[in-house]
Amino acid sequence: MFKFSVNNVWDLKTFLLTGLFCSFALGGYCQKFAVSNDQHNIIYIGLPNTIHVCVEGYKSSSVIVTSDSGIVTKNERDPEGRKYEGYYLNPIKPGHFSININIKTSKGIKHIGEYEFLAKAIPDPVAEIGGKSLGNISRSVLKAQIGIIADIHGFNICARFVVTSFSMIVMKKNGQIIDKDNVGSKFSDDIHSVFNSLEENETVLFTKITAKGPDGIERHLAPVELKIVK
Repeated sequence: MFKFSVNNVWDLKTFLLTGLFCSFALGGYCQKFAVSNDQHNIIYIGLPNTIHVCVEGYKSSSVIVTSDSGIVTKNERDPEGRKYEGYYLNPIKPGHFSININIKTSKGIKHIGEYEFLAKAIPDPVAEIGGKSLGNISRSVLKAQIGIIADIHGFNICARFVVTSFSMIVMKKNGQIIDKDNVGSKFSDDIHSVFNSLEENETVLFTKITAKGPDGIERHLAPVELKIVK
């Protein structure tokens, strides 16, 4: 298998990242194909990783893409409902993810080549309240918050996480410790009532935070520690 310059590819200007290869049959004939992916050949478990595969001289309906490393689904629409003649890759574990590219011909199925991606787990999100995971917060700002969110900073793919449970510990000035458990991401009425009693310089600690993302894996997130100020 040989790699050629992108200049040899037919109109692929819209591809953000393109791999061009040749598969040699009898007589030295070069069958060119291209694979595009806008994440630098990295795909993530639990996300609809989109790719586009072209084989020179064949319509997309004649191209067959399979994999032994996970699930390959051919789709005519992207997640937003727009027309998309490509494939979704869903790896089942981290590591190398290879796809097999074949075409349907009048003589049967012909193997063209392989292409490899690197499958990764989605990074852990950061739990935040009012945009903070550590630091000072006023009682009024804390009372205005609906709950805890989990977000991935610097990750250029949409991966939504939902907080499923957490515990709250408040260390009062008089030495009293208040401990509350919460199911879901939203603050319960019990927690809101505790917020109403908070005083300056008291510390609120949110621990045992769990969240789930598109991959269905339950994550245990770092705690959120906030100090009440005026």
